[in-house]
Amino acid sequence: LTDIPGMLAQIRRVLLPGGKLAIIEFHPLPTPLGPPVSSRIAPEQTIRLLETNGFTPAECVSMGENFYLLTASMAV
Repeated sequence: LTDIPGMLAQIRRVLLPGGKLAIIEFHPLPTPLGPPVSSRIAPEQTIRLLETNGFTPAECVSMGENFYLLTASMAV
């Protein structure tokens, strides 16, 4: 993605009150599949992006060696 703040603004615009955002992203480590490590976003960076763009992160869980899942809601 080239415009993460723009994308998050559009998600905020269409997300219903009480709705949740779920992000599945590659761990920033070499894995057997996926984009180059330099293109991946660490969970901590994803959390900062969400917080600075009007979301409240709720949960971050590993989904094995390749992915993590992060959920968030709109900040109140």
